[in-house]
Amino acid sequence: MPLSEDEKRTLRVLLDEIIPPSSDGRMPGAGQIGVAERLAGEMEQRPDGLAGLQAGLATLDRAARGECGSAFAELAREDRKRILAGVPEAAPALVPGLLFPTWVAYYEHPRVLAALGREPRPPHPGGYELEAFDDRLLDGVRRRARLYREC
Repeated sequence: MPLSEDEKRTLRVLLDEIIPPSSDGRMPGAGQIGVAERLAGEMEQRPDGLAGLQAGLATLDRAARGECGSAFAELAREDRKRILAGVPEAAPALVPGLLFPTWVAYYEHPRVLAALGREPRPPHPGGYELEAFDDRLLDGVRRRARLYREC
């Protein structure tokens, strides 16, 4: 079963804690630019991943309701940080399991690339200009004896 709207909302707020928006507004938070929807779509392709994510989000919400009386997504930032500090014991894989896919999705997003001064496009087929290669850098390697044998 796909993520519910409440689960997606919790995930968006959680992602904004993983990569928060910059104070000057130049860089968006990860939850503000559709990363949650992308991750949810990827997790839905792997039932075990989706079940783990849903369990982790439920644990996060239970902790927030137990300590603060509100859903995680409704808490003030300081309360969210406090709740997140205690979650590793209850849901040890939640945040670590989201880090890499969040970073990838975030730094591929056109808005983030533009904010970083990069052209918001894939690197290929246009490619990036590379400095000319100095072939002399390989001279030391060429002078070495072979480290393998011919078959």
